[in-house]
Amino acid sequence: MQALSPNELVKRGCIQVMEGRHCFGHLTIEENLLTGAYTCRDGSAAIRDDLDMVYSYFPRLK
Repeated sequence: MQALSPNELVKRGCIQVMEGRHCFGHLTIEENLLTGAYTCRDGSAAIRDDLDMVYSYFPRLK
């Protein structure tokens, strides 16, 4: 793993979020959620389905 470049590590799902367990204050709710989908390779329809699921659990976020 040490020989991998940072972009290869990200492709494998290894990321560091400097904000810890907080949200990025300068981003909207949806932008924060999409940040978590950055490495998703399932396509935009799958990401939209995931967002819809989150919004169904927490309708006030929408």
